[in-house]
Amino acid sequence: RLFGIPDKEENCAKLWWECNTTWNGEIQRNQPFRRSQAMEDYNLNLSYSNKLIWQKKKQGEYPEKYEPTNDIRQIKLTDINMAIGNIPWFELSVAESIEKIIEKLGVTEDIAYKKFSHIQLRKNNDDDICRWKYHHHLGVFKELIKDKYINEE
Repeated sequence: RLFGIPDKEENCAKLWWECNTTWNGEIQRNQPFRRSQAMEDYNLNLSYSNKLIWQKKKQGEYPEKYEPTNDIRQIKLTDINMAIGNIPWFELSVAESIEKIIEKLGVTEDIAYKKFSHIQLRKNNDDDICRWKYHHHLGVFKELIKDKYINEE
């Protein structure tokens, strides 16, 4: 998007260098640097059956409360199309890491999970079928949708 697509895209980064400096205000109006989006708080916790589950913070409640959510789907490495030869090169266990934190810091399990597994993610739109995904080696992510600026055909 730095130079845009010739004869198709006028609103691209090269305008910053090509146009007079008086144009900068107009360019900023058309290309805001940051647009704040609504965020939601999540954390990992253990269920009663000792499985890791994602919880979403309930808005407007104090003290804060979390409830189980389906906004983040846990996936297996076999669910991902990895390139040949790409494999995780270390073993990672969130539960074991939290256990070490509990021992070193002397905090409760609940506090350790809330403090050290807390993340903020952009709020999903109601019509957004693409939910967040989680894998303990890859973290939390959304799958990328084909970029309209790159012709991959």
